[in-house]
Amino acid sequence: MRRDYVFWGAVLILLGGLMFLNNANIRLPGGINPMQLFWPSVLVLLGGSVIFGYFVRGSMEQEQVTIDLQGASQASVKLSHGAGRLVLGAGATMGQLLSGSFAGGVKQNTRKSGDRLDTHLEARPFIFPPFFGGWQGLEWNIDLNRDVPLALRLETGASQSELDLRDLKVTDLRVNTGASKTDLTLPANAGLTNVRVELGAASLDMIVPQGVAARIRAEHGAAAIEIDTTRFPYSNGIYESTDYSSAQNKADIMIQAGAGRVAVH
Repeated sequence: MRRDYVFWGAVLILLGGLMFLNNANIRLPGGINPMQLFWPSVLVLLGGSVIFGYFVRGSMEQEQVTIDLQGASQASVKLSHGAGRLVLGAGATMGQLLSGSFAGGVKQNTRKSGDRLDTHLEARPFIFPPFFGGWQGLEWNIDLNRDVPLALRLETGASQSELDLRDLKVTDLRVNTGASKTDLTLPANAGLTNVRVELGAASLDMIVPQGVAARIRAEHGAAAIEIDTTRFPYSNGIYESTDYSSAQNKADIMIQAGAGRVAVH
C-alpha cells in the first residue's frame, strides 16, 4: 500500500513540474513542449514500479479486529472479501462474535437490533491496481463464535477460500463468488442449514459431515457436477438423503454454477 502512495506522489510531482515548465514557456531541446513527456514518463514510472515490486515483494499490513457479541443471542455476518485468500472457522472466545487478522485493512460496520447483532466486513478499496508493487492478495483469517446461531453471507472474487463451518451454528449460508476455488465444510450440529451458492467460473468442493442429511438442487451451465449418490440418491432432479425428513441436522442446498467444477460429498 505504501508503494502505491509513492507511485502516485511521483506522478503528481512529475505533472506539477511539467506544468510549471509549460506555464513558464520553457521548451526542452528541439522545441518540445514539456507536457508531451507526461504520459511517456508515467509509463516509465509504471514499469519501474512493476519491476521493483517483482524483486521486493513486501507484505501488506495486518489489521487485527475483534467484535464483541454485546449480549446478542443471534447474529449475521457479511464478508465482502475480493481477491486473495480467506480462511474461516470457529475459535472466537466467549463474548466475541468474531476475531481475525486482515491484510490490507478492513472496513467494518456493526449494528445491534434487539437480540441480534449484524456486522459487515469489507475490504478497503485499493489506491492502485493490486498487481503493482508486489501485491499478493488479501489475506483474511477469521474465527467466529461457535455457540451463537449465525446467518453468514460471503462475497468473494478471484480468491481461494477455506471455509470450515463444522463447529459453527450457521443456519443460513449465502456464498457468491467469481473465478475462485472454495473448500466448504458445512455445520455438523446446527439443526437446519439453508445453503445458497452462486458460482462463476469457479471450483467448489463441499463436504457434508457424516450424520448430516442433505437435499441438493443444482443448476449448472458448463460446470461439471459431482455429487455422492451413495449418500444423496438422485430422483426427479433432486439429490436427497433417505432420512432427510427425519434428520435432526440437515442442509437444504441450492447451487447455481456457470462454469468450472462442483463436488459434494
